[in-house]
Parts: sequence; C-alpha cells; structure tokens
Amino acid sequence: MVIKLFFTFILIMFTRFGLFAQNQLFECSNIQTTDISAHGNTVYNHSSLYLTLTDDKEYSLVLSRSSFGLFDDVHSATQISYGTYYYTDTVLFLRDALFGFVIELNTDEAGMLVVRKGLNLVLGKTFVIRKDNGFPITHFSFDKKKKNSNILKLLNGRYMNCASGSYELIIYDNQLYEYCIDGFLISNGTWCQKDNLLSFKDNGLELPFYATLEENSIITGPLPGNNKPHSLLRVSDCYSNVYYGTYEIDINSNLVNCELIINSDHTYEIQLCFQATDDMVNCAVLSYGHYSTANNSLYLHDDFYDYDWELSIIENVVNVGGGYALLDGKAVLNYRNETVEVLPPNDDYLAKIKARIDTFITGQNDLPLVAGLYEDQNHDYSLRINDTGKYQLYLKDALLSDGDWSQKDNILILHDTHLNHDFQIAIGNGSLMSLGIPGEFGGTILTLIKTKESNQETKTSPKNRRGGCSRIK
Repeated sequence: MVIKLFFTFILIMFTRFGLFAQNQLFECSNIQTTDISAHGNTVYNHSSLYLTLTDDKEYSLVLSRSSFGLFDDVHSATQISYGTYYYTDTVLFLRDALFGFVIELNTDEAGMLVVRKGLNLVLGKTFVIRKDNGFPITHFSFDKKKKNSNILKLLNGRYMNCASGSYELIIYDNQLYEYCIDGFLISNGTWCQKDNLLSFKDNGLELPFYATLEENSIITGPLPGNNKPHSLLRVSDCYSNVYYGTYEIDINSNLVNCELIINSDHTYEIQLCFQATDDMVNCAVLSYGHYSTANNSLYLHDDFYDYDWELSIIENVVNVGGGYALLDGKAVLNYRNETVEVLPPNDDYLAKIKARIDTFITGQNDLPLVAGLYEDQNHDYSLRINDTGKYQLYLKDALLSDGDWSQKDNILILHDTHLNHDFQIAIGNGSLMSLGIPGEFGGTILTLIKTKESNQETKTSPKNRRGGCSRIK
C-alpha cells in the first residue's frame, strides 16, 4: 500500500514537472477593462492573457485583445513581463528580467495554474494549458539617463503617451497610483519619490518598479508592458477625462477658425482667428477665464464678462450647456498636447477703452434705436437688429450670439438666450459703441449700413494662428 502511494505521488509530480519540460502555452481568457481608465469600459471581442514557458526556462506574459468593426479589425498583443522561471513542489515562480519582481502560481495535475502573487492584472487569475504555439519572447535593454540636478515635483493627474493613448498612469494625492494599458488595469498600489526617481509598489508584489520624472511633467522609463519606453505626459486631472492642450474646432465657417485652449493651471481661452490681410491673421478672444472639471465636463467661468457655462468633448464632438451655440455639436478637427498661456487684457488697455466709452456716452442724447444692419469699419463684426425684437451678432460669417434685444435710455441690451447673459452697447446717432460683446472687450464702433449688403466671402486659406496674430481691439 505504501509503495502504491509512493508511485502515485511520483506520477503526480512527474506530470506537474512535465508541464515545463517543453514549450507550453497557457491562456486566461475574458480579461475585463476598468472604468477608471480614460478608455472607460472598452468592450473587446476577445481579450486574453497568454503565458508562454520555453524549454530554456524562459517565460513571457502577453496581454492580447481583439475588436472587430465594420471597417477594420484591431489585434494587439503587449508583452507585460518576461524573464526566467523555476518551480518547487507545486509552485511555479516567474522572475521578471527587467524589474526583478516574482509572480507565483500554484500548479495542479490537471494542468491549471492559479496566480497567488503578482501584478494586479494577473492576481487570482487561472491559466489553462493550450495546444497552440507560445508567443515569442522579446528581450529589452535600457540606457540609464543622466541624473537631473533640478528636483521636480510629481503632480497628481492622468499621464498618457498621448491623449487617448495606450499607456495611462494615474497619480493620486494620497500616494496611490493606477496603471492601465488600453483600459486594462495592469497595476495599482503606492508610489513614492526620491529626487526625480519614482517608485511604484504594486499591492501584489514585493519589489517595486521605477520611472524617472523629467521637465514639463513627463514620466519616462520602462513600465510593465511599456518596454520601448513611451514617455507619459500629464494630460488631465486624475478625476477627469478632459485633456489639457489645444483643440481646433470646426464651427462651419469659411472664414473663421476656432481654437479652444485648456491649460493645466485651470485657465482656458477660446480664440477666433481669420485672415485680415495676405500676410496677417487676426485673433479675437471669444471667452477666457477659469474652469473646474467633473468627468467629461468643463465648468467655465468667464473672467471678463462674469458668466458661467458648461462644455464637454465626447468622442471628438463638443457639447455645450448654457453656452455658446457656435460650438455646440461641432467636431474637433485637431488636438495638440500643447498649451498657450492665457493672457487677460492689459489694465492700461482696458482703462483707455473705458475712457473712450465714457466720452462716447456723454456726447449722446437719448436716441431711439434704428433697426438695421450695423458693421465696424473693417467689416469684421456685423450686428443685425430686427424690428421683431431679435438680433444676430456675427464675426465674419460666424454667428457669435443671438437672442432678444431691448433698449434702456441710450443703452442697447443684447440678451443671449443660449448664454442667458446680457451684453451692452451704447446708442449714438447712426452708430453704436460696444461696451463689451463676444469677441472683444469694448470700444468697437458699429455704423448703420443703410444699404444692406451681404459680406463677400473670401476663400483665403487659413494660416497658422499662433505667431503674427493680433487681438482685435
């Protein structure tokens, strides 16, 4: 009886050790994404983890995902870890070649492997043996970078290789982090900083992995699965999917280009730019100020006009709540992970505008408003006052504001029904002076055009709207 039990034990152990006597492939299928990622709960048609064991005592751990659409198929395979393996009794140990951490798996006679220690991605997962060939192992090496003498501060936020990029590291204020690839949670745990070296300790591992903090909030260095490595830029707050940078928005205009600038210091600016001459582009500031975020939404406060509104960008489409109808439902043409400093109007300039406005107002008597079409001398702005009590304000061919108008003494009040905000214009004899309307800060003279002619559209191609641009005064 004892001899029989001994041979049974030998047979079981031989079966287990035999699993690793030649190239073997194990699969853990139906890996799920996480909603903490900017990718949200992305649905893949097939997603699996593949563990390859070679007869050279090497292993590779690969995350594979596939999605099938009407026009294209996406197949991606990312090597999360590789190195050497060994086993004792019923435990298989995988030692990562880059970071030195160890993944432990329990083995059984049925050929299944259960992870008992490892990255969040694999912790608790069960691998089943497959008959297919394993994935090839890719080996990496890295050059150590020179130490930066300037000590930098790691800011909380979402770091990605680009907006909506594959690699995503979320840094929280409470020393916690979450690291994802294409929406799959690879690792989470605690982080710490020493000089410009960042240490990430996964909750399921004994050893951390490292990265380097560089100027302009850039994180570099190999992370599991990011073996090239791709640099990660700070693109948003940690609790928001709104990306910092410059968005070019299609506002359905042949003459005016629109850019939305979102900065990491929680300032914003919307610029409207158009060709003024063959070699000059003018830029008007539609709105500027500060914002707060919640999920995909920006809650904007205009610092000059003192009104609040909401904007979101979902799947490259702008949605506006209580704001400029000019932007609502419009498409994002281009996004650049760069920001431009938001510069409020100079105090001296505003003082000169106020003096000009005061002089204009005191020189006027109470005059009835004449309905019609008003334009500035450069034919940039046009204001149509209808005798039905409605108005429309244009910059070139772009409708900036529309709603209801009323008159109080010698002041024309424009109530934008989308913004739910009033703009004011002083009434003169056959002319109007802006006290501040969308796109400028006041002082613009609009003259009544008796013969109502439509503006002639020029097909001049837009130029770069940064450099050589001047704000409309």
